[in-house]
Amino acid sequence: IPAKLRHQGDVHKIKLRLKGDLPDHWSGDKWSFRIHMKGKDHLFGVRRFSLQEPATRGFEGEIIFFKALRREGVLTPRYFFVDLTVNGKYIGIMAFEEHFSKELLESQGRRESVILKFDESLTIGIKRGPYKSYMNNPIKAFRFKKISRSLKHSEYLKIATGLLRGFVAGKLSSSQVFDVELMGRFLAVASAWGAWHPIRWHNMRFYYNPITAKLEPVGYDAHLSYFKRKSV
Repeated sequence: IPAKLRHQGDVHKIKLRLKGDLPDHWSGDKWSFRIHMKGKDHLFGVRRFSLQEPATRGFEGEIIFFKALRREGVLTPRYFFVDLTVNGKYIGIMAFEEHFSKELLESQGRRESVILKFDESLTIGIKRGPYKSYMNNPIKAFRFKKISRSLKHSEYLKIATGLLRGFVAGKLSSSQVFDVELMGRFLAVASAWGAWHPIRWHNMRFYYNPITAKLEPVGYDAHLSYFKRKSV
């Protein structure tokens, strides 16, 4: 829906929708929103972002995990906390999460290109079946409409999809498809932090780097687990 966003006295026109697959994104008063700034407006240098209950991303754990990845040169969205008021009602602290777009890439020294994922839409609410494996799911690009209007980015998408599909089919090795140093760093940081959620196939995001012609991991949705130690 069309809406207006006010920040420090400035008013911006936006497009707004609900987001999230599970009820934790839209139960209670803290609904999760996906926001697209209209025209050439930016907020904190970002044009597309989400606002969501901090618990949906593991509170401050997401920030810590992303900082650890960035130290290793791995791409991550910008993520921090903001105060939110909706239609005059104070909602409280929400997590601001940058969406996958060229601003994310350019802010971290990457050339604009395509970001891919395995489409999990066929698995939601289904406990078993052929689509519970990444090997059978479609490969989808973020911002496909924009990509389709550019010959260059359409070619990037074709190459990137071919690389990932070739890896899935066992026809291409990991070193032929991925930037193995960055992928190794990503997996090492995830292992050190116990961040198993972002390395599940349906949560992984891949950036096609047109300079190296390889896929790089994009850190996302760490959802670190917290455990209470039992007193001995």
